[in-house]
Amino acid sequence: MDKTITDIVVFYAKTNYKKYLEDNNIDKIPDDEIYKVVELLYDNKKSHIKQFVIDTYKKLCEKNNSIFPGELVIKNVLFDIFQKDEDEYVKNKIVLIIKEHQNTH
Repeated sequence: MDKTITDIVVFYAKTNYKKYLEDNNIDKIPDDEIYKVVELLYDNKKSHIKQFVIDTYKKLCEKNNSIFPGELVIKNVLFDIFQKDEDEYVKNKIVLIIKEHQNTH
């Protein structure tokens, strides 16, 4: 379950990354600005990310004929992810994903 939630968060980040590029009419974010952009988007959209994860997880369960563990279970996992120490881990992971993506595309 944690991996699926992480995958959903990464998908959300990639989608918002692409939108940021389009909105700012740029091809890539300079490496020294990536963390600042991730931090801004992540902090501003934290509550939306949580709801997106719940809704997407629910849809994945329906699509795969799996049992949805319930919002409370998902919210507890998200609570762990979005604690202050974990926030930095998630932000840094997103930064690494973006850097890797930009270097290969």
